Amino acid sequence: MIVSASRALLPDGDLSQVWMEIESGIITDLGYGATSESEMTLTGVLLPGFVDIHCHGGAGGYFASGDDGQISAAIKLHQTHGTSALYASLVSAPIDEILISITKLLPYVKNGSLAGIHLEGPYLSPDKRGAHDVASLRHPVISEIEEILKAGEGSIRMVTIAPELPGSLEAMKFLKDHGVVVAMGHTNATREAIESGIAAGSEVITHFNNAMPKLHSHEDEVPRYLLDHSSLYVELIADGVHVSHQTMKEVLLDRSDRVILVTDAMSAAGCSDGEYTIGNREVEVSNSVARIKGTQTLAGSTLTMDQSFLTLLDMGLDLKDAVAMSSTNAAQLMGLSQHGSIAVGMRADFVEYDPAAGSLRRISL
Repeated sequence: MIVSASRALLPDGDLSQVWMEIESGIITDLGYGATSESEMTLTGVLLPGFVDIHCHGGAGGYFASGDDGQISAAIKLHQTHGTSALYASLVSAPIDEILISITKLLPYVKNGSLAGIHLEGPYLSPDKRGAHDVASLRHPVISEIEEILKAGEGSIRMVTIAPELPGSLEAMKFLKDHGVVVAMGHTNATREAIESGIAAGSEVITHFNNAMPKLHSHEDEVPRYLLDHSSLYVELIADGVHVSHQTMKEVLLDRSDRVILVTDAMSAAGCSDGEYTIGNREVEVSNSVARIKGTQTLAGSTLTMDQSFLTLLDMGLDLKDAVAMSSTNAAQLMGLSQHGSIAVGMRADFVEYDPAAGSLRRISL
């Protein structure tokens, strides 16, 4: 089919009057100017679909639940809100439970509903565990990681590790050698340990400024070093709670080419306030903020990617930078060859932005 758009954000700029030929969900040709052959005309600004590399669930569903209904509901919610490539994140748990969760998620990766699996633990610092169950945390062991990768059959695409743990650097090198993206997070590492993690192959920081040394604190040296390091991507949860708007602006100004928006969404995304769980821990959601019950500890977010994208626009970012942070940068990090931009060979999975209404809708062809 032929689709035309009054405006589209392409790799070479924001252009008017763009048409695309689409076959089997892939853009096979693209040109400029009006065409009478168009079978669909879009009046908003056409943008590439979002890429979310860190998401635990949504619509009441939890990716670690092992329940097909919950997994499908979470995937559908985030797709509806514009996410075209979604990674299922698993929190720390006993290894046998992690293996079961991987096995349950594997069919969704194989059929393309999920782009892969992200293990956010169990190789995390007890001092910066956040919402993770401290009893499930452990030091990385290569034989155990081999077992996990074997169970994943290529679906494990990212693993978060605290670089200061015994065995972490060997584990990072092993994962990197096996094509897995290595993230550093839930860490109390010194600058020296961070440097060692980068040398071992780490490419991204899990939810920057959360469960790690923070900007504007006595631990300021580490996060400033991370922002200054040109080879690192940094995840950012743009809900104004995990990171203040003031700190977000500072990060966005410093690293617009390396920021990756993530939802870190838990099962309450797309749902009302109330009581939920993450792992084996009880969570209370109030005013759309999720915290471990009876504490101030954040337990993921209730975000969807379209909310995060609109937050960036509200903060004054232009469309090009907002698209880079919500789609292109993540696709580059994860090696997604058919996501992150609008071009020949890419998937025809878009977001249409209406500037007048300040709204977004998914277009999947």
